[in-house]
Amino acid sequence: VVGLKQITIEVACSELRHRVLDEGTFVKFLKFIIRFKRRHPEIGEKEDGLMLQSITFSVKGVDAPLSTFKWFSPRNLIPSSLPMTIDTLPREISDLFTSKELQKELGWFQPLPLVRWLNSVDVGLIISNSAQRDDLFVFLNEEFKNQRNAPREVICPALLARLKEIPCIETNQGLRSPSEAHLPAVTEVFPDLPCVTSRLLRDLKLSSSFLVSLGVRNSVSLDLLFSSLEALRWDKDQSRLIKYLAGTQESLKREELARLRETKFLRSLGGQDDSLFAPGQLLFPSADNISLGLKVLERSSKKPLAPNSSEGRFLKNIGLRVDPELDELIESAGEQSLEPEKRARIILFMADHVESRYQSYKPSAVAVGFLPTDQGLQKPLSCFTCMDCKIMKFAVVEESIRSAALRLGVQEHPSSDLLVARLLETIHQLPVPEESLLIAMFEYLSGRMRYFDGAQWKLLKREPFIPSNGAFRRVSEVYLGSHQTVNSHDSSSLFEIVNFSGSANAFIARCGVREQPSLDEICTLLASDPKFVLSVRLKGDVDRYLGILRQVSSRFGELSGEVIRKMRKSSCLVGLRRRQDGASELCSSSQVSLIDDTLLEQLFDPLSAPLETGLEKLYESLGAQWISKETARTFTIVGEWRSTPISIELTQLIVERAPLILDGRKNPRLLASSLFPNKLSCWVVDNIVANLSYRASHSKQEVTSCVLPAKGVQAGLNLFVVEQFDFFDVGQALGNHLFDQCRLEDAFMISRMLETPLDVLKSRGFPVDRVLLQEPTPKVKISPPKGSLPAEQSGSVSPSGTHITSPQASSSDSRSSSHRLAGAGEPSLEGYTEILSNMFPNQDPRHIRRLLENESKDHLIAVSNKLADEAAHQESHNDEAAQPTTPEPAGTLARGKESRRTQNSGKGISMERFMKSIRMTGKPGISQGLGLRGTTSPAGVASPPDVLSQSVPSRGSDPALDLSHQNRLDVALQTGIRSCKPSQGPGSISTDDTLRPTHSGAELTGACEIVPGHDLVNFPVPTEYSSLPVFIRRRGDERGLGMVESVFWDSCEQFTLILRSLCAIFKLDSASVSIYYDESGRTIAFNAGRSIYCNLRFFASLHRHLPPSDPEPIFYWFIILCHELAHNFVVEHNAAHEHWLESYASRYLPGLVQFLAGQTRPSS
Repeated sequence: VVGLKQITIEVACSELRHRVLDEGTFVKFLKFIIRFKRRHPEIGEKEDGLMLQSITFSVKGVDAPLSTFKWFSPRNLIPSSLPMTIDTLPREISDLFTSKELQKELGWFQPLPLVRWLNSVDVGLIISNSAQRDDLFVFLNEEFKNQRNAPREVICPALLARLKEIPCIETNQGLRSPSEAHLPAVTEVFPDLPCVTSRLLRDLKLSSSFLVSLGVRNSVSLDLLFSSLEALRWDKDQSRLIKYLAGTQESLKREELARLRETKFLRSLGGQDDSLFAPGQLLFPSADNISLGLKVLERSSKKPLAPNSSEGRFLKNIGLRVDPELDELIESAGEQSLEPEKRARIILFMADHVESRYQSYKPSAVAVGFLPTDQGLQKPLSCFTCMDCKIMKFAVVEESIRSAALRLGVQEHPSSDLLVARLLETIHQLPVPEESLLIAMFEYLSGRMRYFDGAQWKLLKREPFIPSNGAFRRVSEVYLGSHQTVNSHDSSSLFEIVNFSGSANAFIARCGVREQPSLDEICTLLASDPKFVLSVRLKGDVDRYLGILRQVSSRFGELSGEVIRKMRKSSCLVGLRRRQDGASELCSSSQVSLIDDTLLEQLFDPLSAPLETGLEKLYESLGAQWISKETARTFTIVGEWRSTPISIELTQLIVERAPLILDGRKNPRLLASSLFPNKLSCWVVDNIVANLSYRASHSKQEVTSCVLPAKGVQAGLNLFVVEQFDFFDVGQALGNHLFDQCRLEDAFMISRMLETPLDVLKSRGFPVDRVLLQEPTPKVKISPPKGSLPAEQSGSVSPSGTHITSPQASSSDSRSSSHRLAGAGEPSLEGYTEILSNMFPNQDPRHIRRLLENESKDHLIAVSNKLADEAAHQESHNDEAAQPTTPEPAGTLARGKESRRTQNSGKGISMERFMKSIRMTGKPGISQGLGLRGTTSPAGVASPPDVLSQSVPSRGSDPALDLSHQNRLDVALQTGIRSCKPSQGPGSISTDDTLRPTHSGAELTGACEIVPGHDLVNFPVPTEYSSLPVFIRRRGDERGLGMVESVFWDSCEQFTLILRSLCAIFKLDSASVSIYYDESGRTIAFNAGRSIYCNLRFFASLHRHLPPSDPEPIFYWFIILCHELAHNFVVEHNAAHEHWLESYASRYLPGLVQFLAGQTRPSS
């Protein structure tokens, strides 16, 4: 605005010189000056002086120039109720500003020093006001605590001196000077003395040290104490009296000490009345004695009273006891009214000192029950410490004193005789079976089975004690089932199944309960009348019905074909209506759909299968179809086909990412496609409509992408997208072509592969290097369609001139190559790829496949040699990089390896003779069980190619080639051994891993059949044995172990020594080998998930009784392990498997011979 001038300090002072500012205006003025100085830092002392002399403001009706105020009181320094000096800025003004604003930015005021305030304050005036007096003492007490090391340097000495002369200490007799007042510790002994009131100590929280510094007394003379000893009556703290007495004990006469021993003048800790005790009736107030709840000397002092201290020696001299007596402790702990915590502390104290102070303690001599149990107080020999004994109705000590009870002679468990007697006693007392109680008893008894003898087992087999259908059954009347099956209420039902828990089942199985009915019987019941099973036997519980189906799914491979056909025709499955809050109904496999596309489920709301992998496999095996396969799709393409930058870029992106999408190791459900991506064309259209038909229901849905086959002479694929397409729709369209069954996760995976940058994919573990190292992406040449096309068209026809050129061979050539590989009786290209991938897990399967396609004959041998060369070269390269080599003369390496082979062959045992002797042996399970064959195949089976002879160089070949072949074979064999995995227990054995021999000869049947994991029970190894993990197969005809338990574990021990010795020969981790016992099965050993399981029954029957000098057991199980290691490469029993078996045997036979030369048979 024209004419206005900026205000200055001079103008402001001139304006305010003749005015008196009120408090609010003054505050605003100060804030204005602070802001003004921040903007004008050049303001100096001249302007400050002018303002101090010019400004006057009113404080509580009194006008005061600003220049009279030099100080301000910092917040929380001096209580607001105490008066300030006249040159201190009023608190109601200074509290509105920070110390920095008043001291630094204004520069007019300084913090008020405490010493100045103390010297200037009118103490008499403050003392006369009770409220101000309290505030003053509280303030001085805080300053005393903050400056404990030098209080008189902060608190003015003159002020302290004045306080000592003034009656300022509040006592029970009015205000007294500090020298006349006493602390409560003194007046408790001498109640007539003036005592500082509790208000000062408790309410104002004045410390005793502060009061003493003012002059308050905390002691009296010793003469006064003795003159008043008989008349004393105190009710709080007697420690000061004891301290006085201990301090004068040297001057006490013998008569005076005797009088103190007999006088009841001491109080006990925690006494409820005014009772006094003589010293001999009390114990020292030690931590142990106090925790025991015994009568101890009362002591309020926090400092412990040591027996060897001055006070402790005095108290012992007049009769105070240090330790309690044993009988006193037992009697005290046996009082029914004693608090449980105190009783527990007494018991723990006794246990801690039973071997030192109370060596005379004997559990059998205790006549009083003092141990707390769930059945009241018991003697040491009438209770036990294991909490599980409660189930058997035995008295069990409380958990808090369990360890102490053991030291006091309490046993952990009852004897086996007591356990059996208590079980049968409980059975006779129950009018009807209480299943939960009996199950708990069985679970406990399962942990005590090792202590039972033959007489007790026979007794349990005779007595009915197993609850079933409201009655007690003998072990021969029930089955041990693994299914949640409920029998009808008719006592003459087909079978009674009991299933309690793992440990309870183990106990009744040891008693003699047989296995559950077969799976065929249960499924036949389901197929014959599923409504009866659900409504009557399961009482309408659908979850339990689904539980049965889950069990059937896990063991589906055990069902007979006849039962499966019945289930396919029956409405024995459960279907869900998810739109109806998951309503369920029984249905057949033809009525239910498997859900692999939730969008289709939302559109059609079918009767769907539960979303569980196991149940889906069962439903599919019984004939149910996936909803994506049941839904027919056609697409309506709207608009002209256009080649745009979007379509070109999308085509190049798909071609670039195709190796990642087609990575077979990531998804084995990928189909082989000769059209993707090399014959894929991409077009942009206006709109795409998907026409969906599911059974009798139809729906239309707009999508942003679809794939249709090209119509015409040349095969191809057309990918249609709209301008604003969704990568997920693109992924789903490609997935429908690439996958046998495209799921939502497949479509999502493809879409993420396309839209995620390569560096992000690489950081997440995808093999991006395959994309970066592949051949250059073929250029896409797209010509626009000639002529005009209809605006709307169903299906797809590739326009002429539209194609994708690629330098790769055509798919027909690849197909013919694949057909050449897959000759009659030989594995296909995929089979060879799988075999070589198992042999060389670090190699890319795509690389292996390319090498196979380049071979015209002997594909497996030729490619395995090449891959072994690559692995050996890589290993040699790594060794050279890690360790420098020393130059050798030419031929040294070859001579060294040749000499090693010569040494191996110098043992006098050739591989041919050794294998021949194995084939000719008559021991059961060798030729029949392992499937080792001679040159003659079984009748009706074509002779497989001699893989072993093909892989061995012919006579007269170059020795260097022989050595190269041996090196490659060594690499493959060691790789197979390193691929073995530690056993994860029976839960890791899947029925999907069951070996299915490709030949039907009798010699291949059953020898390596995997025992399903749910048929194996973990058998704990006793601590006195060091056996490998042991499992037992459960069978309906099994009766215990089939041998005495001690003999069983001795056999396991011997078997373990042999297997561990063989593991050392093979350099195989012994954790990957386990023992299992199958009393009637034909399986000698099996390989499941690259873990090996060996049947103890064959060792026990064939080799356990042989003398240690007999090498047959080590030779026998050496071939067994060779056989199972060969399964790491080949699942089937064929020529390739025999090749790897004989390769293992020939490679590690020298090590076996060296082992036998040093020790004929492993022994403990």
